[in-house]
Amino acid sequence: MEIIMPAVGLSTRFPNMRPKYTLTDFSGKMMFERSLESFIGKHNITIGILQEHNDKYHISDYIKSEYGNAIKVVVIAQPTAGPADTVYQMLNRIGLTHEEFLIKDCDSFFNHDYELGNYICVSNINDHAILKRLGSKSFIVSNNQGIVTSIVEKQVVSNKFCVGGYKFESANLFMSVFDKLTNVPVKEMFVSHVIEECLNLGVIFKESAVRNYVDVGTAEEWFEYNDKSVI
Repeated sequence: MEIIMPAVGLSTRFPNMRPKYTLTDFSGKMMFERSLESFIGKHNITIGILQEHNDKYHISDYIKSEYGNAIKVVVIAQPTAGPADTVYQMLNRIGLTHEEFLIKDCDSFFNHDYELGNYICVSNINDHAILKRLGSKSFIVSNNQGIVTSIVEKQVVSNKFCVGGYKFESANLFMSVFDKLTNVPVKEMFVSHVIEECLNLGVIFKESAVRNYVDVGTAEEWFEYNDKSVI
């Protein structure tokens, strides 16, 4: 399986800091390394980064020196129209077509069990004592068989929220559906938009519950994660 990590965002929730995926945690690992650690050496991994970040921080050199061919880097010249656009460009660049792949966000950590087919990695609000930024997450509605019936961006429509993992049975599926959405007037194209259109087309996605979920999507959450970990 291919792991695709889009990391071309401008890290606006981390003001006056390095790109968030390059921030170093209490153990000396960068955020993207911590996010990918359960996949390294087990799956092909590609991370997409912005040219200006690479020029300033030499990220591709670091990844090459630390991981060799275990993690490939796609350098994208300009900011994209959102995470889904970043993934689309990455898939084209590496020539992925019929292969299955998992989109993994850099700012969340979790464990999950690999499954065949299409699925969305989720967690349940009721399993967490404190959850911040619920209004910034995407949520799913599913039936009693765990089949997803809808996915909604930035609205709390159920107690199951997306944690930053999205599995597609083939790259062609993602790219063909993304192509259908190129004229949709949205400010930012999220992976949830692609999945929503897949559902409209009758493509089946399942929910996949994760374990040990940690959200580090803001500077505050990143600092809290590191503070708790060193106690």
